[in-house]
Amino acid sequence: MRAASRGLVCFLFALSVLGCQNDPLSETDYSTPVPGTAYRISKDTPNTDKKLVLDVYTTRSDCRNDTHTEDELAYCLPYASRPRAETHLAFSMRDAASMDEVPLSITADQLTVEMSGQTVPGSNYELFAHDPVPGGQLFVLLIDGSGSMYANDGARIRKVYDALVHEEVVRTFFPPDEENRVMLLRFSDQVTGLDGRAPIMLKNKRQYLAELSDHIMTRGGGKTKMYEAVTHTVERVLRRKDVKDYANSRGTQPVVVLLTDGFNFESSNDACGDNVPRLQRAIDRMRETRDVALPPIINTVGLGQATNLGDGDLEIMDRVSKTALCGQYANKLIDAPGRSGGLEDLGIDDASLRWLAKEGGGKSFVQDTSEGLATVFRETAALRYHWYQLRLKLPGSSHLHHRQAVPFRLFLKDHLGAPAAMTSLTLYPSGWTDGPPGDVDRGSEENWARPAPARRIAVTYLLLATCLLLLTHAGAAAFHVRRAWTRRRAPRTRKSG
Repeated sequence: MRAASRGLVCFLFALSVLGCQNDPLSETDYSTPVPGTAYRISKDTPNTDKKLVLDVYTTRSDCRNDTHTEDELAYCLPYASRPRAETHLAFSMRDAASMDEVPLSITADQLTVEMSGQTVPGSNYELFAHDPVPGGQLFVLLIDGSGSMYANDGARIRKVYDALVHEEVVRTFFPPDEENRVMLLRFSDQVTGLDGRAPIMLKNKRQYLAELSDHIMTRGGGKTKMYEAVTHTVERVLRRKDVKDYANSRGTQPVVVLLTDGFNFESSNDACGDNVPRLQRAIDRMRETRDVALPPIINTVGLGQATNLGDGDLEIMDRVSKTALCGQYANKLIDAPGRSGGLEDLGIDDASLRWLAKEGGGKSFVQDTSEGLATVFRETAALRYHWYQLRLKLPGSSHLHHRQAVPFRLFLKDHLGAPAAMTSLTLYPSGWTDGPPGDVDRGSEENWARPAPARRIAVTYLLLATCLLLLTHAGAAAFHVRRAWTRRRAPRTRKSG
């Protein structure tokens, strides 16, 4: 009887082990238990062909080795619940070359999630930011000062002014208890401060508002040397000792916002195609200056209507061409004389702005109202975070309700909608058991599960161990119950004759 009991226990133990992992893993595969569940999770496999790496935290040591996540293990560790078809994954962004952390401001619409080859609807997941980068950011506003910005009684520059003095924008640039810096620059033939002098770093809201009120409406003039303005800002202004020392002491990437209402324009005979070698030179110089630990982030803003001249996918282009920049308008003048109409009459050079933002690691915007500009300024100055947690609920027919592996792929898109980073991993559900279900705060609007507490897990395994222990005595107990029922003290023996 004891041998039978031991055999039963061994059988149940082997069955439970087999059920923990339904897909066979080779010796080279890696998987680790998901705390509080009956799942295992593979190590993520990021795509290192991009400048950024999307790094998922899959183990407890991953979370504890990162100083930004060690105090928030409950949010950093992966989690999965089959009954709720819910998965939680935490990740950070890293530089592909050095694997140093790169804090970013990421929104849910920049993330694409694929599960078993199918795209998960955006309404099924949320992104939660953790550990914001502390204050000390530097914002450099590079504002077009050409004559067109002051035409029609300064209608366009007034929109810029109204946006920059918007209460929410001012609070974003100078949040309470933070020591940010803002530089207000004007460009046309050259780059200066708004007052025409050398640029200065503004330390507080009072200085900022005074600079705008006193100087931004002062009429400018000259050509729109946009490309030179960007390279001058990166190579000269940001390398000034006081600016460089401030950025390095705060460990921050300077954020540049270039705003223009037209095209790069250096001569009255300029056609769109003339800007191709100029833009390429600017891009080459920008690439040379980005090989530093904290490269500037360059965002571009077009004030007006987009012309949509460029053709082709910028993500796969390395060199500027007439087709990529101008489409079919390579020979059309930018500022045509008389009433013939030039490209500036059609709108802004949004193709150049997209190129500059792509190379500068930022975003490109087109707006035509002061409210729209205010939104852009707030977005470009948004807080950056060290890491994020993704929580997703999968459709009712998802594979999390079945007993098979669940492959995931996460894509981070850039401002052009192209993949900027990608990683893949796999969840391995137990083929036989589910872990203790998580809690859901019914009074919360989030309606996301929380992993089961350790005491519940302990009780679950204690009950399982108790059941197994009882099974080892089931045979003996059955024998004694049967004997007591029949009132036999000893087995019946046959008398010898």
